[in-house]
This record gives sequence, structure tokens and C-alpha cells, in this order.
Amino acid sequence: MAAEMVRICKRCAVEKHIADFRPHRHSCKACERQEHRAWLIKNAGHVISYKRAYHDKHKNEERTYRIKRYWENREECLLKTRAYSRSEKGRAAFAKFRQTEKGHANMKRGRAKRRSLFADMLCTLTAEDWANILQEHDFRCAYCGRSFSDVLRPTQDHVVPISLGGNHAAENIVPACASCNSSKGNRPLKRSVA
Repeated sequence: MAAEMVRICKRCAVEKHIADFRPHRHSCKACERQEHRAWLIKNAGHVISYKRAYHDKHKNEERTYRIKRYWENREECLLKTRAYSRSEKGRAAFAKFRQTEKGHANMKRGRAKRRSLFADMLCTLTAEDWANILQEHDFRCAYCGRSFSDVLRPTQDHVVPISLGGNHAAENIVPACASCNSSKGNRPLKRSVA
């Protein structure tokens, strides 16, 4: 190496390339990182209390910034959220959340919201109707065609979603595996026109 392209770190006493140093510093970046980590561990209580105080003081500004950033990058945020919720780590986190009081309350709110939607619509589907629908579809998913079993259980999918004004009636229900049902979400079924 050329003499002007190397320096010796004052902490580790190793000769390193000039790019491994910050301007006007005598310690290399690796040594500074190590020292900073040690300081954070030693002063963890102080750091946490400082961050908490800063967050409390700037709560509204942080919230405004997060909302603004979300709407500016909405598609990217949705893709990241979707990828995380489908990952093993995301599923484990959600399963853990469902076991907490907050998680139970969240699920109850969702069920209550869905029940309130049922109250304003036609609900005529019976257990017999559901059995007939399953037979009509030969105990297969209406979307992917996989056969139902003890492992792959059927779910009731609303062709016109309840949230879009669909009824809970035999004419609006098809059997779907959980994967297809959740993939469809609350979007209406796109029918091909011949």
C-alpha cells in the first residue's frame, strides 16, 4: 500500500486503509463502533430514559411524520407489511399477540364488527345448505380445485363480500380453502365474460 493511503489505529495499533477512518479521527471505525457499543451497554438506563423523554416530548411530530411517510410510500409499506405477516416470524408474532389481553380485545372487536354487518343483511344459509354447496362442488375448493380433508378444511367464501353488501345466503357462498379465501380477501370475484 502507498504510505499516504494507510494509517495506524491508536486503539488497536493495526495499519489500515485510510477509508477505515473517519476524517480527523485517530481510531478506526471498527474500534469506534466497539467503544460505542460498550458505552451503550454501560449507560443503558440513561439511554432508555433519554429516548423515552424525547419520545414523550415529540410524540405528535413523530406521529405526523409516520403518517406522512406512510401515505407517500403506501404501496411499499403495504408490501413490507404483507411480506412480514406471511413470514414465519410475523406469524409467530401474531400468534403471540392473539394470546395477550390486547389481542383478545382486538379479535372481539373484529367479531363484533362482522356480527353487526350480519345484522343488516339477509342471513338464510343453513347447515343443510352448506352441506349441499359442498356436494355441488364435489368437496373441492371453488378456486384452486384441491380436495378438502382433515388437513385442508373448507371455509365459506362470500362471492360478493359482506363488506360490499353481499348476503350470507346459499347463492352467495362457495367453498374455498383458507389460503384461497384469504387471498381473495374482501374483493368481489372477477367473472370472465365470454
